[in-house]
Amino acid sequence: MSTTVRTNSTIEENENLETFYIICLGDSIKNEIRQELRSIINYLLVFEDEQQCLQYIDSVSKYDQVILIVKRKLSQHFISQIVHLQQIISIYIHSNDKNANEQWRKSSNKVKQVIVQRNELAQCIRKDYNRRQFYNLDETLPMKFFNSKKTDEKFLTTSLNDDFIYSQMLIDCLIGTTSSSNDRNELVALCKQQYKNNSDELNILEEFEKDYLPERSLWWYTRHSFLYRLMNKAFRIENIDLLLLFRFFIRDIRQQLIANKAASAIRAYRGQLICKEDLELLTKFSGEFISMNSFLLASSDYEQTRSALLSFTSSYQVEKVLFEINANPQSDNLRAFSNVTSFSYYRNKEEVLFMIGSIFRLVRMDRDINGIWHIQLNLCANNDHPLQSFIQQKKSEFDILDTDLLSLGFILEHMNKLDDAEKYYRFLTNQLPTDHNDRNRCYHALGEVTQKKGDYNASLKWYKKSIEHELQMSKEDDPNIATSHNSIAVVYSRK
Repeated sequence: MSTTVRTNSTIEENENLETFYIICLGDSIKNEIRQELRSIINYLLVFEDEQQCLQYIDSVSKYDQVILIVKRKLSQHFISQIVHLQQIISIYIHSNDKNANEQWRKSSNKVKQVIVQRNELAQCIRKDYNRRQFYNLDETLPMKFFNSKKTDEKFLTTSLNDDFIYSQMLIDCLIGTTSSSNDRNELVALCKQQYKNNSDELNILEEFEKDYLPERSLWWYTRHSFLYRLMNKAFRIENIDLLLLFRFFIRDIRQQLIANKAASAIRAYRGQLICKEDLELLTKFSGEFISMNSFLLASSDYEQTRSALLSFTSSYQVEKVLFEINANPQSDNLRAFSNVTSFSYYRNKEEVLFMIGSIFRLVRMDRDINGIWHIQLNLCANNDHPLQSFIQQKKSEFDILDTDLLSLGFILEHMNKLDDAEKYYRFLTNQLPTDHNDRNRCYHALGEVTQKKGDYNASLKWYKKSIEHELQMSKEDDPNIATSHNSIAVVYSRK
């Protein structure tokens, strides 16, 4: 039976929950143009100071995407400082010189256009952005790796294997613990804050708030609306607060995929721009296992996918990759997948959607004469690969059940996400009834987490609270009380 838990978001008000940014340097943008730009990409920042702008861009994750608008008089020196950053994907220069276009575009393939008329700016950015979104090439796939062989890189392999296993367990918990009816309301409230003064996004949000139905989850996901953008980034950066709010949507998509599962074997294709470091990691795991830790949307059209890759001029920092994905629905215990064309927002795209946490074997890799890497992936059933025994071993080791409220906290703790684990346990203590048996487990878990963080005073407080609660609920000779006393002794020895 699933268990229900509700979470209160602790996401920062000014945090960009999407992948894309528009950053302007030294260019005062009229309000109407600003609104038009935000209708394309919500997160827009304007800087007057070059150094502040540079520092901010440098702080953005290399897996995020920055579109830069810069005045020509500031451009040459500034662009030379930032053009090498992977997060910079497009640069637009505002200049009165109509003849400067070719000169600038030769300087870097990231320079897309020299804009003379301001009203052309939004039009150019929208065209480029829509093209990128249609083919999904820029949407980073969060991948986890598992190596079943012994290697000389023992530490690396063990660390990656553990990360793989904990991520699988985290996904199982997200699916297994049922969200409350209020989660959707909290998500809507958060999005209203994120898209404040963005009328286009707020209109879509209002439509979602009024009209969303579980049987329309695939339609909403393939729409590439705020749901798609926010959830995909949340999976990539493992934003636990946001993922907890998305549980209702994740479960609805899963149910719709299961209800409409494919009847025969399929082959699908996913084009992707991948940084060189990630590609190098893929080459090390040839023949091994890869988990896609977000929903994976792939096309049934090989030629269209290949043509999209060929049409993009990639920088020296990324490689073009074409995944060929084979999946047989006759295998037992597969993560759900289905052809979603008939449920899609875009009915003209033949697409297959794979459930989060889908595990693939990397069969082969080779590079063609056009510089595209072809990678063959075969979908694995949950019980037909050796790592399943490792996952079950970890679950048994930590006494983890997919539907147990505390399991999510235990997994976060063992993933070394101590702040997230502490927030989750604190939330549970505020939500559970005072006589609930899990309150004691929460108190003890909080003692462990704060001890690991080196906050020994807080750790002692939680262990003592665990003892107090146990004495109220059970006999004095309960073994859990002895465990908490031992933990207190350990903390005192380390203070």
